Amino acid sequence: MKYKYTLKQNLFYFLSPILNLFHFFIPKSSRPHGISMMIRVKNEAEWIQASLLSLNGFADEAIIIENYSDDDSYEKIKEIIPKLKYKVILRKEKSTEFDYVSNLALSLTSYSWIFRWDGDFIGHTSGDNGLKNLRNYILALPSTNFYVIYPLLVNFYGDLFHVMKDKPLHSEGYIHSYHKRLEYFKKHNSIEVLKVPFFFKIINYQKIVMFHAGTAKTLQRMIYRSLWSEWLNNIKRYDHPTFKSYLSYKFSNNKDLSRKYIIDEMEEKIKKTVKYSVEKFGDYPELMKPFLEKPTLKIIYKDVKPWSRNDFKNEI
Repeated sequence: MKYKYTLKQNLFYFLSPILNLFHFFIPKSSRPHGISMMIRVKNEAEWIQASLLSLNGFADEAIIIENYSDDDSYEKIKEIIPKLKYKVILRKEKSTEFDYVSNLALSLTSYSWIFRWDGDFIGHTSGDNGLKNLRNYILALPSTNFYVIYPLLVNFYGDLFHVMKDKPLHSEGYIHSYHKRLEYFKKHNSIEVLKVPFFFKIINYQKIVMFHAGTAKTLQRMIYRSLWSEWLNNIKRYDHPTFKSYLSYKFSNNKDLSRKYIIDEMEEKIKKTVKYSVEKFGDYPELMKPFLEKPTLKIIYKDVKPWSRNDFKNEI
């Protein structure tokens, strides 16, 4: 299935060959040839170990910023490090500003290539779409140029067996060469965006190399994430200077309404999902398969159409 890039992405891609000519006047990085992963982690205890294991044979180092999770993500990371075949730099960071945390991770990288990875990404470890093939592709590119690469990933919705009908795949500029002018800045809704210099050559990599667990997470986790985003974007955050105080406020006033709102929102999107197609997107990564054997979350059907999720019925 061919991914349709956004109008903005296609415009940058169209202009890229012209603007890229300026790279001849830009000093090259003296960093060693290799791949640094920058990974921001908050409450990804379920996925983080498989995610990090999928990078074996691909990464040279991983900069992991553990953003003071409320689960045992940090302990899970420490536990899996001896099984990882790349260097790991693990830091805890309290800041809730996404751009600050991302720039911190970026500053700690040491290789010529940087790949922004999430703690609920699982990469292919074998086959034509395997991360090792992507590594070979990346490192074979002329080191005299600068690049930003848009890889493809599958986004699951609701469970690990469904994707959104209108947007089953996703693509961002996750992979890029290092340059001192690279910087993350805050956009709307506290989302951080990487500012890439204009002379970078853009490559659309049309292979699905990773899978995103997305909203295949517990209702409690989804409520937490929604309220976390709501708190970050609250212009009167001084009323609740910590997220814990905001949680106490929300749940002491409208706990039932908060749950009902998230369920309603997710159910509306669930009705727009379709079953994941191996024929279209290929098989699941090997490291995801244990999660498929006894799934705790499953979209349920009504009149042969996606309707709700199995854990919602007792929550309304």
